[in-house]
Amino acid sequence: MGPGDVYGDESASRREDGVRLVLRSSAAPTCANPFSNHLVIRNPRPAFGRAQTVAEVNRDMASDNVSLSVEPREVTGKKVRALRRSGITPIHLYGGSGDSLTLQAETQALRSAVNTAGRGQPIAIEVDGGEKALTFVREIAQHPVSGELQHVDFIRVDANERVSAEVTLTMVGEAPATRGGGGQFLRGIRTVTVSVLPLEVPDEIEVSIEGLENIGDNIRVEDLILPDGVEAISSPDQVVARIAMTRTAAVEVGEGMEVEEGAEGEEGEEGAEGEAEGTESEE
Repeated sequence: MGPGDVYGDESASRREDGVRLVLRSSAAPTCANPFSNHLVIRNPRPAFGRAQTVAEVNRDMASDNVSLSVEPREVTGKKVRALRRSGITPIHLYGGSGDSLTLQAETQALRSAVNTAGRGQPIAIEVDGGEKALTFVREIAQHPVSGELQHVDFIRVDANERVSAEVTLTMVGEAPATRGGGGQFLRGIRTVTVSVLPLEVPDEIEVSIEGLENIGDNIRVEDLILPDGVEAISSPDQVVARIAMTRTAAVEVGEGMEVEEGAEGEEGEEGAEGEAEGTESEE
């Protein structure tokens, strides 16, 4: 959650069918080949991909997930500012087979839940006198100056239906090609989009770079080995990491090649999402 998060047009958000989640994952199978298979596993989890029963979903919502108690909201428009000053933050819940609900939550409890779950882990929402829903944070609006929460949108998800999720790629190890100053390690994409069940989204994908031994070696999305039940949606030829010749090495061999400055270059990295709003939103 940061100043770049923007709460967009409410009606447009509700009409969207897809679910875009910025998620992270830590489970992946162990790789024997140091170059062809670039994932390293830590703290392995049970196998992914099996549809959960209703009892299992309820059990997970009660134990493993972050939970948040909310109440129906009647205050709207400019009066919402007074609501915020009293320690209450407006929220919306929509998506799935349920109705769109105008709700509110204690700011402190809401902030704690959002900070703990982020956009990558589900939050079990319990509406006072109403439904219990498995959700993900969809949109976060913050004050452009103070950074205080202004509004949070939650979207319902079905534990047995796959969603599209962005999972962070974490580089691990050292590339042999960079030893001796001949090669320079360059980052490509920092996340990979995958299709996965909501409760089985990995925290991050660790990518070993120890197989990058020569100038020109690279790792692409198609080289990644993902956990069972997780499928890559990103283009298979997108570069995750590569080795380029350093400026010094290029001059020494008389080729005059130029590469990016710094210990780590960037390729294909997208800009920050959105721009902070200049005024408080009115619900």
